[in-house]
Amino acid sequence: MSRELTPAQLRRARWLSLGLGVEREPSAGAVVDRLGALQGQDLPGVLHSLAIRLERATVDDISRAFDDKTLVRGWPMRGTLHVLRAEDLRPLTRITRKRVLGSMAGRARALNITDAEIDDVMLSVSDDLISSGPVTRAELRDSVARAYHGGPSSQTVSHLIYRLAVNGTICHGPFRDGQQLIVHTDSWIGHRAESDAEEFLARMLRRFVSGHGPVSDADAARWFGLPLTTIRAARTRLGDAICTVETASGPQWMVSGAETEQILASLHRRPPVRLLPGFDEFMLGYGDRSFAVPEQFLDEIVPGGNGMFRATVCSGASVIGTWSKDKKRGAIAVAPFSDVTPSMKNAIRVAAREVERVTGNQVTVQFPD
Repeated sequence: MSRELTPAQLRRARWLSLGLGVEREPSAGAVVDRLGALQGQDLPGVLHSLAIRLERATVDDISRAFDDKTLVRGWPMRGTLHVLRAEDLRPLTRITRKRVLGSMAGRARALNITDAEIDDVMLSVSDDLISSGPVTRAELRDSVARAYHGGPSSQTVSHLIYRLAVNGTICHGPFRDGQQLIVHTDSWIGHRAESDAEEFLARMLRRFVSGHGPVSDADAARWFGLPLTTIRAARTRLGDAICTVETASGPQWMVSGAETEQILASLHRRPPVRLLPGFDEFMLGYGDRSFAVPEQFLDEIVPGGNGMFRATVCSGASVIGTWSKDKKRGAIAVAPFSDVTPSMKNAIRVAAREVERVTGNQVTVQFPD
């Protein structure tokens, strides 16, 4: 396949690949199968992101996919929380953790934590979690503090927990009273036979491309937190399963097959208005967000580059503003990048019904005076 996409077509193709079109997935597991993983440091946001890709799901429905061990929330890439299939956490972590653990070594030295102490804590905390089952974050901190002799500082405890997380020893599993609990990974999901690392990475790359394409090799390397050479080797392994389309920023990958053909045949249709939560893959899945956000408004999405992504108002697969929720007043406050017409205001009000459906809470929509 050799086709050149305009900037508008690139936006729309990514929108459809991400499962944001009219077609809905049958389950939360199917969404993750499509995308590979979803960034998950904002728990309410990722539950919302999963729910809007299903036909009639609520965030409570999504939480049950964690309770039944279909999904977990762990740290498989870049030392950042993601939601993924339970069986994918360990093999993906084994591939990606070397870089992150290496970057943590200096911090461990600054805190005077030795490798032997790290090993002792990991063994002790693992035993605690296997015995206790799911725990709260406070209970985990207590376990780590007991395992590290000498009254560790709060910073030391946090570093050791992060080490357990990046290593794949722990992850977030079931919910209790609205709080997601932490589990011992192997004890929770069961021990799985190790898969071939190169074959597994190739499969995950195909899922990333399927659920985010068109993407560049740099997008994939950034998403996985792996060197370009490793990503290109995985791409080579996939052979004809990946095709290339041309864009203004260079060649990009999509999966070969009927689904991509259907996406490319649908690019003349303008996607409707939708309200996406903060941290959705539409913003997090790509290194350069200017494909969907006017460059002069990029700082509105991540104010001051502080890593906190605002929820977005999207029309035609372009970001036209941000929104926030006032829980006390049951209101959605829309902050458009420019004046909006009466018809656009109506479209945003219609889109807000999806927020009501997903969260189970009625909302009103407020616009600037």
